[in-house]
Amino acid sequence: MMTSLPIVSLDQVTHEATTSGAWSDSATWKQGSIPSSGARVYIPQGVTVQIENRIRERLKTVRIDGKLSFNPALNTELLVDTLVTTASGELEIGTKQTPIQASVTARVIIIDDGAIDRSWDTELISRGLILMGKTTLFGHAKTGFESVASFPRAGDTTLNLKTIPTGWEVGDSIVIAGTDPIDPSSDETAIITAIDGMQIVIDAPLTRGHVAPKSDLEVHVANLTRNIQITSENPTIDRRGHVMVMHNNNASINYASFNKLGRVDKTKIMDDLEFTDLDPKIAPTLLGGTNVRGRYSLHFHKGGTNKNSSPAVVHGSVVTDDPGWGFVNHSSHVNFSNNVTHNIVGAAYYTEAGDEIGSFINNIAIRTVNPNDPLKSLDELDPDSREHRQDYGFQGDGFWFHGPNVTVTGNIVSGASGHAYIWWPEGLLEKANDGSTIKIFHDTANVPNGNLIGPDGTKMQIFDVPIGKFENNQAYSTTRGIQVFYLHTDFFGDGVHLEDGIPYPSPSYYGQLRSTISSSTLWNIEETAVDIPYVNRITLNNLRLVGYGGANTVGVDAAHFQNLTGIQLVNLNIENFETAMQVTTTGEVTIDGGTYSDNKTDIQYITPTEDD
Repeated sequence: MMTSLPIVSLDQVTHEATTSGAWSDSATWKQGSIPSSGARVYIPQGVTVQIENRIRERLKTVRIDGKLSFNPALNTELLVDTLVTTASGELEIGTKQTPIQASVTARVIIIDDGAIDRSWDTELISRGLILMGKTTLFGHAKTGFESVASFPRAGDTTLNLKTIPTGWEVGDSIVIAGTDPIDPSSDETAIITAIDGMQIVIDAPLTRGHVAPKSDLEVHVANLTRNIQITSENPTIDRRGHVMVMHNNNASINYASFNKLGRVDKTKIMDDLEFTDLDPKIAPTLLGGTNVRGRYSLHFHKGGTNKNSSPAVVHGSVVTDDPGWGFVNHSSHVNFSNNVTHNIVGAAYYTEAGDEIGSFINNIAIRTVNPNDPLKSLDELDPDSREHRQDYGFQGDGFWFHGPNVTVTGNIVSGASGHAYIWWPEGLLEKANDGSTIKIFHDTANVPNGNLIGPDGTKMQIFDVPIGKFENNQAYSTTRGIQVFYLHTDFFGDGVHLEDGIPYPSPSYYGQLRSTISSSTLWNIEETAVDIPYVNRITLNNLRLVGYGGANTVGVDAAHFQNLTGIQLVNLNIENFETAMQVTTTGEVTIDGGTYSDNKTDIQYITPTEDD
């Protein structure tokens, strides 16, 4: 288990708050000594310190056992290498009742005074915010994104939106989603120079069109500016900061931006751990590298997955420019809504281990692009090509689901060098506290009819867990659209269950098991819009797939060797692909309704080999 307390141990403290009050008031501090540059600050339990201005001292650490707040009516700023809240501690930057006022900003700048000292921080967890207590961030409310009323064209300096956005202001940074089927980096950024209701004037003419192939399809504009700002002083990857909500879900983060954070470089393989033969009985090998997992822009780390617990909330917030992942749920209970990502390398939204619960509702991911384009390389074409390091989500994916049991509705992906939405339902291997390897399973308590496997608390394989909910989502300008691997697969037989020593699901559980992907629209997908290798017991329902007429494009690929049982293709509307649908001849596939137009081939029946 990662721990941050040694790096803020009390024997290192140089400045201690003894009385509740303003940071800049000497009466707040022991012996009247206001923290100076290089200070290691301690706010003990029962003491509240408020920041009321821009603090210019460059602090080494701040440990909060009490409370640190930011005055919501004043411009505030904190320069710090590492800030830690303990279980009793609290960080408050605005509240729902008193948000950070629209006319001011609250900033935390994670500073760089040199490379991280590994003799002090052996796990490279410092240089960031590590939040083990209550966290509340509430900035000025803004609409995250809007759809346009008319498609933007090259040369335009005005954008017409369908509705009036809330909180958008002159000077805000915005991004216009890209639509090019073969260029996932076709978005454009701009600055708002004038606003008149639904009309936005930008600072420079657009250099390209942002046009959909059908007039009723949607193109989006997202706002990247928030007045709570967490950022790195130095954008060099190994000198950046990160934010981790650790071992608790007591967090409410609203209308905040996280910019130039994250130290996991997904253009390279991680070099901290190796899992020999993927065998959970063998301890991981410690590699000692610096590209270590777990350092992302906003990472909920092992907060717990009790379905009856209160979830963490992330709403209306923004992650920009992360070389790894953006918003991450790792073995936690988190609801993400109305958030924006832009310019992420690995994956924008992520469930990391397989046991996660919560939701992703009305979020947008724009330009999730790995510049190495691994999906088109021989070495890293497969999403599991780095599995010996348990290093996934590196191809440039809008949403990656190791844990399928989350609600996913109303989301949008524009521009992904990998997949718009990808499921890899396999329990992650992790390093345990004692140095051994553990494998993550799901709890039957969190699964509909999980009692057919065993009572609450019974472990189950992740690929036996149904998708929580997936409907009313969109994707465009991505290399691949929806990709589902191994879900409800029979590929492993009962071997994995026996090997892991957990119950093999009963026939009654399998008899009712089904996942559904429904009521979603994908267009201008470069290769395959929906692909379901090694998947059974799945329904694709009421999907609209609009191609661009490219060679080798496929609407739905259900022609894999392990597509054996319960494949239902219902009311699929597929147009302008080279092949609308590929279907196996050796499995149980039902095609019910649907329309096909302007495809070279509507339905192609294939007898797959073991390699398919």
